[in-house]
Amino acid sequence: MRLVPLLAGAVLVFASAAAAAADICPSVAKERWLSKEAIAAKARELGYQVRIVQEEHGCWEVKGLDAKGARVEVYFHPATAEVVKVKG
Repeated sequence: MRLVPLLAGAVLVFASAAAAAADICPSVAKERWLSKEAIAAKARELGYQVRIVQEEHGCWEVKGLDAKGARVEVYFHPATAEVVKVKG
């Protein structure tokens, strides 16, 4: 019987983590998104070596290397190219 509350708690934790990830960028109509090329150029301008540009959590995500050569994931607002989160 203790397993049911434990499983319910785990579901809530994962659901809230997914919801938090989805809130990284606001909802923006696709026609307002900057191109992958524009985001890659912005990332390079900021000193990142760009490996991959892809959509993630309603943002443009750039995977690459920072100035020190460490792996990094940088999330950009899709319409403004503002950096909203850096993981690395």
